[in-house]
Amino acid sequence: MARTSGSISQPQIPIFNGKNYDYWSIKMKTSLCSQGIWNFVENGFPELANQQAYQALSQAEKDLLEENKKKDAKALFFIQQAMEESIFPKVAAARRSKQAWDSFQTTYQGIGKVIMAKLQILRRDFENLQMKDSDSIDSFVTHAMLIVNQLRSYGDTIEDQKIVEKIVRSLPGKFDAVVIAIQEAKDLSQLLVDELMGRKVWVYFLKYKSDVFAVFMEFKAKVEKESGYYIKTLRTDQGGEYISIDFQNFCKENGINK
Repeated sequence: MARTSGSISQPQIPIFNGKNYDYWSIKMKTSLCSQGIWNFVENGFPELANQQAYQALSQAEKDLLEENKKKDAKALFFIQQAMEESIFPKVAAARRSKQAWDSFQTTYQGIGKVIMAKLQILRRDFENLQMKDSDSIDSFVTHAMLIVNQLRSYGDTIEDQKIVEKIVRSLPGKFDAVVIAIQEAKDLSQLLVDELMGRKVWVYFLKYKSDVFAVFMEFKAKVEKESGYYIKTLRTDQGGEYISIDFQNFCKENGINK
């Protein structure tokens, strides 16, 4: 969604109402990054002590300083516009964007010891994650990512590899076949969370190995209909159920490499 004025399209600024600071700060950081001004909010910029110091600068340095002031003012403007009127007094005195942001962070996220305490609680919640039999994978992963996003908002640099490994470890025993299929398909250390959620795995429990051919034909029809793509390669353990004449001929007729 964007605000349009004439031919100029402006990104919509997320509005903070005093609740869900973690989510607002993530959205706000993205908005400021899109404008190329987040660095001023995060790090500020060197300010001169007095007019004499300003006069000692070269013209190029003066031009750079003025440009930085403009960008910082733009960042401060974005922050001021991103809150309800009742909250504005908390940052009204801020002259620089970093001052306003730090004030918000202290008020709604806490300072040193408070942040560390919250991080410890969130890390414990993450380590204790365990999917219940009644949970769906989607709901479990959504809950896990809620904790992850909170951790990251407090400065934790938790990586995708750790998240993927935790999700896979936390699945109940009934998903063992799915876990094995995922591990065989790709090294978990190289798998991103989005890739994990985007993968589809079909598991069939067979009573007899002789059922494999019929089940594979059913699977082929299903997956090709759902995906719109044709199976081109089949990887197996070369067991007898996969090398029968009928199976070999079927794969050859359908252009499936084994």
